Amino acid sequence: MLNPGKKIIVRFVGLMILISVLPLLLIGLISYQASSQAMQEAEQRYARTLLQNQVERLSSQLEQVENLIANISGVEDITRSLNDKNSSADSYTHLATQARIGYILNGYLSLKGLVSIDIFTEGGAHYHVGDTLDISAARLEIKDQIKQQALASDKQVYWAGVVDNVNSTSRHRQVLTAARILKVLDRETMQQQPIAVILVNYSLDYLAQQFTQAELLQGSQLALLDQFGNVIYQNNPTGNQLLIRYIHQGFHEGMFADWQDNRYLVQEQHLEAYNWHLISAVPESILLTGVRDIRQITLSLLVLGLLLVLFAGGLFFRNILTPIRAVVSSFKSLQGNDYDLNQRLPVKGNDEITELVRWFNRFLDNLAAQKESEAALRESERRYELVVNATHEGLWDWNLLEDTLYLSPRFLVLLGRDPVTEPLETNSPAEWLERIHGDDLQSVKQQIELHLQGVAPHFESEYRLLQKDGSYRWVLSHGLVELDAAGEPVRMAGSHSDISDRKDAESRLRHDAFHDNLTGLSNRAWFTSYLAKTINDTARQKEQAFAVLFLDLDHFKMVNDTLGHSAGDQLLIEVSARLKDCLRNTDLLARLGGDEFVILLEHSDDFHYIHVAERILEALVRPYQIAEQEVLSGGSIGIALSHAGYSDPDEMIRDADIAMYQAKLSGKNCYVVFDEDMREHLVQRINTERELSKAIKDDQLILHYQPVINLKTGQIAGCEALVRWQHPEKGLLNPDQFIPIAESSNLIHPLGQWVLESACRQWCEWRRTVFCGLELSLSVNLSPVQFYDEGLLRILPGLLSKYQFSPGELALEITETVLIRDTRKAARVIDKIKALGVEVHLDDFGTGYSSLSHLSEFPIDLIKIDRSFVMQCVESKKHHRVVSGILNLAHELDLPCIAEGIETQDQLWQLQQQGCEYGQGYYIYRPLNVEQMAKVLNTREAEGQEQEATY
Repeated sequence: MLNPGKKIIVRFVGLMILISVLPLLLIGLISYQASSQAMQEAEQRYARTLLQNQVERLSSQLEQVENLIANISGVEDITRSLNDKNSSADSYTHLATQARIGYILNGYLSLKGLVSIDIFTEGGAHYHVGDTLDISAARLEIKDQIKQQALASDKQVYWAGVVDNVNSTSRHRQVLTAARILKVLDRETMQQQPIAVILVNYSLDYLAQQFTQAELLQGSQLALLDQFGNVIYQNNPTGNQLLIRYIHQGFHEGMFADWQDNRYLVQEQHLEAYNWHLISAVPESILLTGVRDIRQITLSLLVLGLLLVLFAGGLFFRNILTPIRAVVSSFKSLQGNDYDLNQRLPVKGNDEITELVRWFNRFLDNLAAQKESEAALRESERRYELVVNATHEGLWDWNLLEDTLYLSPRFLVLLGRDPVTEPLETNSPAEWLERIHGDDLQSVKQQIELHLQGVAPHFESEYRLLQKDGSYRWVLSHGLVELDAAGEPVRMAGSHSDISDRKDAESRLRHDAFHDNLTGLSNRAWFTSYLAKTINDTARQKEQAFAVLFLDLDHFKMVNDTLGHSAGDQLLIEVSARLKDCLRNTDLLARLGGDEFVILLEHSDDFHYIHVAERILEALVRPYQIAEQEVLSGGSIGIALSHAGYSDPDEMIRDADIAMYQAKLSGKNCYVVFDEDMREHLVQRINTERELSKAIKDDQLILHYQPVINLKTGQIAGCEALVRWQHPEKGLLNPDQFIPIAESSNLIHPLGQWVLESACRQWCEWRRTVFCGLELSLSVNLSPVQFYDEGLLRILPGLLSKYQFSPGELALEITETVLIRDTRKAARVIDKIKALGVEVHLDDFGTGYSSLSHLSEFPIDLIKIDRSFVMQCVESKKHHRVVSGILNLAHELDLPCIAEGIETQDQLWQLQQQGCEYGQGYYIYRPLNVEQMAKVLNTREAEGQEQEATY
């Protein structure tokens, strides 16, 4: 049995431990746990925010590349030139196309991080701009792999991830590649067919530089993986093995993982648009830096408390009076506010004195704890105030029970007010809600209510907030609710962020995506979308009629070629303005590309579309002042009507395009309303184009030669080369059956070059074997397209040298239309041709415009009187006077004449009487094949026998 002294000591020690050590231990544990959790959560949120910022920055960069591809795809010159699968082009045409596409693509190389742009066509062409000019060693297997993946993808722009550079000579061995398949409408099958693939290569090094600029927590790991698990970026190749294992082993977002004796918090952002993964790992030691300090302080306090208890027990028996005096003295010091609260009285003895000292020490402990709590509270309030003032977001705290709302000073800054001089008048939620735009208020209240009901995990809403000056700014608000023990909401807190700049950027991007940069009009994408909506609306309300007008400018290419592309752009801008003046506010005007415009006329009945078309044509023919010159233009309009029952907007635009093409063929500057026969006619024309292209390659073209005789001597003076098409099914076709198609489809260039080359080669052979030593001449017809083609002047010297033509031995025949199209340029071309020793003959004279006024301005060598006058010069006095007038005019200008189309003896006799120098026609000679012409050249005299005309 213990004596009273020992019992008091045991009780004293036990009581001291109970009232000092255990509470301190409990407080330390609670403080440690709460602080640890709070700091970890704060660090995790910060890490998530950094990761999200990286995602947004990466998405912005990738969107720039996608916008670049969209812009390239929308350039009509590119898409038109890339459709080369079923067409052939000479080296000049290919080089010109490559230069034009290269010039356009070079305009997009300003995008930072862009390595190169490659376009591979279905016809095998390769167009490239970028960091290397050598494209001879292109990796076609890589291109084919990316193309197949892009075709299988349902996205407009397919991101292939990290791949080997398709250009093996590039210094960038691997790149980040985006691809898009360009398609066009196959007019034969009426289906979309791929014509080319665009590859845009993006620098991995530049992307890594952007990631390197990010502020990561010390020791953090960051990696970006593509859809195939390839590493796009990694800041630590060794540590990033943890992140790659994270993907392959299916770790959960926000969990901790062990790696190389360290523990990491792993977080992931999945970029669904590209199926990429952005992963970060933050060392747990970094998250717990502050927690370790708290743990050390807590342990220190526990040890200190234990030492105080032991010290008090050791001195309990030493002194009784000292503790009493110490207590009295300490109370006096406390009363004077000069007592050190960290000082404790020694505990001595085992009686009531010990009890008194113990309670006094406890009193001091409580007082010190109170002081520390007050200091901690002040520090917390100061820290909170510093964070509120430093952040760019406005913080808010809504007491739902009292219906009061605290708004930080940053909120007043969002309103354009000074927080010091213009504080809020009340703490009512109305200070916030009443400033929300009326169109957005209901949505904001709905989102708050959904979160309060537990339907939404958090409150988030974008809306417009009224400013002090009456304007509105876009704000993004977040918030979380706090529930009581019963699960009822008691308060809600969150933040306000100013997102006006982001909204403005989004608005600009949306506008640019659906508008033409040059004219500001809607583009093809917006017009097609709006037309689809109109078609759907009309399907429900069939009494509503509308029309689509497809407009193509006349002579636009000539303006570009003669005055430059800047002048062409100015012409397009002025045309857009005139078109707007011709339309109602409810009509939709769009530019499809190049010189093509399309118009949607809603509620267009009672032939309203006819009046609009006529008004437009009248407006377009008025002269334009471009580059200080007067420019004339016009337009051809095709019209498609809604009563045809369209369900696809592309079909309606296509039919309007077909009608426009028919208007072009009808003489331009007119309009044509679409009917089904036009589509059949177009299909036939396309088939003829394809067959003619094949005919040029397969040597189905042949030349016939019609002799020209001297009407005074009767001897052959030369001949005219005439092309024929030996069609495998239709037989021998005359030029008027295929030359117009060749001129409109650019087949005239290879066809004309073949005619000129073949005629010169045959003439050289005849000169050597048939009429050696005689002065005869060969005439070859030139199309207006050929005449203005710079390639003619490049190949002509070589032909003259190769086949040994003497000056005046070769003549090129042109029509009056060539001269009046561009008089200055025509004069320059004629001068260059004549400088080579080649004569220029004016064919079909009398049928064109302004013939007499322009004849003296050009160095023409000979005039050919059109057959329409010659064939009626005997029966019609009017035509007789026309022929006589032409001959008199030519003789006044010292120009010889050839009369075409002589079919009777009377016509021949009359022309001889009027002094016409030369003649040709069926009465003299029909067009002859090579063998027949060789025999005629052997005789060198006209047979003078009549031959029956066949036309």
